[in-house]
Amino acid sequence: MSVICIYMDSKIINILDFMPGILSVALALFIMFKLMQYAKFYASSYFFWIGVIFTLVGLISLINPLTFLFIFNRKIAAIVIMAGIFMSLIAVFYPVTTKHTSINRNQLDCILPFYCSKEHHKIEVKASIENIKKNIGQDKI
Repeated sequence: MSVICIYMDSKIINILDFMPGILSVALALFIMFKLMQYAKFYASSYFFWIGVIFTLVGLISLINPLTFLFIFNRKIAAIVIMAGIFMSLIAVFYPVTTKHTSINRNQLDCILPFYCSKEHHKIEVKASIENIKKNIGQDKI
């Protein structure tokens, strides 16, 4: 069996040494895409947390470079830290478009008239509308 090697900085590096890093990134992407089925994709939130993870990985790599994540030395670790901080700051200060409620339907609209996302929650109830109205005690449904 031949091993694929590359020559870098006067050293021969075995590609198979990077399999844990490649598998970690692939697993993280798989989990992220699976979780996106349950929550709407908010780019600023994802980029903020990815920046935080980059910063933490960079800080760990300052102590001991994580070569399986392609961080070979402390200089690259410092670049990863700066990239993570930059990514998080961009995500925090990225302008979000807000919407304003046109009518005040409840007390929450009076307190917080501006919003940036819509959420819809649904609960299936196996009953007739008359039974639901009777049990809740409201005719405004």
